[in-house]
Amino acid sequence: MNITACFNLTQEYWPYLMQAIAYVPKGIPVIVAQYGPGAPPKGLAPRVQVVRAQQFSQNYRRGYVLNVAVRRAETDYVLLCDAAFLFPRNFLDTVSYYVRPSQVLRFYVARLTKPATDKVLCGANWEALYSDYSGKNGTTHDLIYGANNPCVYTRSDLVNLGGYDERISGWGGEDDDLNWRGRKLGLIDFRAPVVVGCMNDNNVSRLPQYTQRKSPDTIKILQDKTRPPRANNGVWGDAQA
Repeated sequence: MNITACFNLTQEYWPYLMQAIAYVPKGIPVIVAQYGPGAPPKGLAPRVQVVRAQQFSQNYRRGYVLNVAVRRAETDYVLLCDAAFLFPRNFLDTVSYYVRPSQVLRFYVARLTKPATDKVLCGANWEALYSDYSGKNGTTHDLIYGANNPCVYTRSDLVNLGGYDERISGWGGEDDDLNWRGRKLGLIDFRAPVVVGCMNDNNVSRLPQYTQRKSPDTIKILQDKTRPPRANNGVWGDAQA
């Protein structure tokens, strides 16, 4: 399938992403946009391209960093991901079956517990652990939810939307905004019946750069129902860098 997986991260998330890349179906190119200092690890697979997000601010801007990766994708479809996702073996078949133009494809996510994440980081297959639900005295996952990410867009739809709104700092609000503008543009949401794993990353997500969610400025943007479907005036993802 003609698709690129686009990840965003800071240096602290590389241990998770190194595991996640192994679960990205073979043959799919991977673009990683890194925000902030630090060198990527050695020994990355040839299909992995690492690019630098150039514009730094006090707070992490997840949407901007994903835009940097999307700008460099050359495929018809783009898979938008966080660094801690683990994809099941049937993922690409599911995407190929359900994907449609003018449609946003979303999935379900199993939030892995710390013990299960530790096993995955040691090389265990998360699917082999999946049935051990922590709510029934198991240790694998404590929640399955319908998530905004990961998701699949056509690249042309993302271009028409101007990517994520780069005025939004932190994380969380950028998805809400992109979803709202996509619906205004006429895109249809569809949730495929497949579960993606999400590794426990509390030690990283508690760092100061990740703690800001939906700042007052972000809330103002989300409450503005007159904002156009296209963000950033067509200049996004380090287009001028």
